[in-house]
Amino acid sequence: MRPVIQEIQTAHTPESLAAQLSTPHSNVVLLRTLAFDSPSARYSFAAANPFLTFRSFGSRCEISSGHQPSAINHQLQFGNPWHLLDALMAQFEILDEVDMPFPLGGCFGFWGYDLKNFTEPKLPRRAVNDLESPDCCVGFYDSLVVFDHQLGKVFIVSTGLNADGSRSEARAKEQLEIWRERLENGAPASGTARTNSAIKHAVPEAGVPFSNITRADFLAAVERAQRYIRAGDIYQVNLSYRLTAKPP
Repeated sequence: MRPVIQEIQTAHTPESLAAQLSTPHSNVVLLRTLAFDSPSARYSFAAANPFLTFRSFGSRCEISSGHQPSAINHQLQFGNPWHLLDALMAQFEILDEVDMPFPLGGCFGFWGYDLKNFTEPKLPRRAVNDLESPDCCVGFYDSLVVFDHQLGKVFIVSTGLNADGSRSEARAKEQLEIWRERLENGAPASGTARTNSAIKHAVPEAGVPFSNITRADFLAAVERAQRYIRAGDIYQVNLSYRLTAKPP
């Protein structure tokens, strides 16, 4: 079967749709472009409720499938996260010859720096995981909404993918109707209105953030990195610091 792609009229913007979708366990993804003049960056994407989630903690990898928290199936595998993720992506790859300039569903998430241990195993492991956060967390989404900012059009894309890799036309139509209802209901009064207020109400404000290092210490680290670059020891460095805020 081919993915279902349907244009829809809506007053939603990418921000207002993401704000409406932001509920516990929805795993909302918003890829927002600002370079409207670039042919390769004319689209924004919104997705929610992945049918499968992949998380890794070192060589321990968790695979969770299912939409409802009470019915999620958990699997545990051990190995190289890159290899396991490649196998999953191959299982859910859509080979249909659809001439579209945007993705038909997809795998969205984040990959952390500690995954370097599986590409450069000789590098020392000095980072302390005091947050117990995963090295990577990605979701596989069988449907998404595409905003074409150049043409001012919105499309729903539904692939009908299931967690076992099969495709279902009935599921594709079901997801299409779910998106249609969300896009037609609860939209802002004006399609051109900014939705900062909607996002503000959807995400509670946290306390004032504070850094784990001082400004002087960070500037000293920058100067040290510059010395390494001038000496030819390194050509690139990523300096960062942690901002912490009390929950609202």
